[in-house]
Amino acid sequence: MNEPSPRARRIVAELTDSLPQMLGTALDALLLELDAEYASRITQAATGVARDGWVESRRRLAEGRTVFAAAFFEGLRRESLALLDPRAPQPASPEGAAPPVQRRLALVDEEVLDEEGALGAIATRHEHRASLSLLLLGQRFGVMLGRPPQDASALPVGPQAFGRALAGAARRAGLSLEARIALYGVYDRGFMRQYPEVVEAMDARIDRAGVLPGLAFVPLRPRDVPGHAGRGMANETAAQAVAGAEGATPATAEAVRVVNEAVAQLRQVGRVPESMAIERRETIAAMTRFLLRHGPGSAEWKACVDTARSVLEAAARRQPPPPEARAWIEGALRSVGYGADDARRLAEGLTSMDGAPASLAPVSGNTRSAREQRCRERLATLSLGTQIGFSAREGLVRARLRYFYPEPGLLLLATEGDGQEALYEIDVVARQMAEGQAWVIRSRPAEAAGAVAAAPDPGAGPQATHAGSEA
Repeated sequence: MNEPSPRARRIVAELTDSLPQMLGTALDALLLELDAEYASRITQAATGVARDGWVESRRRLAEGRTVFAAAFFEGLRRESLALLDPRAPQPASPEGAAPPVQRRLALVDEEVLDEEGALGAIATRHEHRASLSLLLLGQRFGVMLGRPPQDASALPVGPQAFGRALAGAARRAGLSLEARIALYGVYDRGFMRQYPEVVEAMDARIDRAGVLPGLAFVPLRPRDVPGHAGRGMANETAAQAVAGAEGATPATAEAVRVVNEAVAQLRQVGRVPESMAIERRETIAAMTRFLLRHGPGSAEWKACVDTARSVLEAAARRQPPPPEARAWIEGALRSVGYGADDARRLAEGLTSMDGAPASLAPVSGNTRSAREQRCRERLATLSLGTQIGFSAREGLVRARLRYFYPEPGLLLLATEGDGQEALYEIDVVARQMAEGQAWVIRSRPAEAAGAVAAAPDPGAGPQATHAGSEA
């Protein structure tokens, strides 16, 4: 195993040190909610023994709040140290913890007391909810540590690590097993709802530290092309990890490309409507994980590509995909951790005809105006590296053409300045051009390469040519 560099250790330590400030308010709210839960259990207790048990749990919680918080963050610190060096001595637990409660509460179903199972189920749910951000975070940790991309289960700040830290804190505070089970329910319903945003904040922190800078999830269909080019990279509904970022493996880039293009085509034929945005995000991340797990050239990779092709061909014919396609997708989702119900729901969402409008025009049909068609044809012939300018409130936003995907008709553009990459539908950009909101920017030969126009004015600086005027 590669020895982490001093820089990697510093970044992980700084991330861990930031957690109390990042999560302190949410943890305080969790403990307040838990106190209210214990109070409710006291009033609902069926027997005096049960009531006494919940009273004792509430007292332990009140006395152990400081110990609980310290133990929770120390648990996350131990997770980080274990990832950096499994052989390193673990820091001592906080002092002053109460002894564990010995009394069992009465009339509690034994099946409910499966603590590990409860935490595992919670972790699985929140791995799915934050799957895209965790995928990015795993890429960054892999690069930092000189290892393959880290799965969510291996991350020291993943849902499983959070669950272990929570359980350890509850024990240090002296909470009984039944009281801990109640804690996990409150934690699942409240605290962890903020977890996707927390993961995004942690990922952004490591990005700022220079690990895979610019690696981001980007949208397939921006609601506003110029605005997105300048602002929407961080919070749009994600679709792919940017290919080619420093440290990203060829397998990662290829897996992202395969899944992204398949979903893009499904959207263009109306198979994945906007109402399924959450399902789409989950499926993209899950199928990318599936491809990365098996790698290019594997039988699983080929089966994934073949299945995607069969779904796309059926969608183009406005026919339901073959039953084996739905079964394969469902099985693939289950293999990366989805439960049977969730896997079935997502598979049905991608293969059902319910989302396809009956009057849908063919993808190749010409529903563009003559001017939009000329602009589209012009865009399709641009050389890689050509600059395109978009009119926005902030002024002229510039982007360079990195790649053109003829099918399903997507432009990969990189914003000038920060180098952020995003996929845009060529029809959207063509429409912007037809409306005078976008231009092809050409530099005069005498000017230095890379010079750009300050405004779409043919008389000032490099020439900014409206695509429609030449087509």
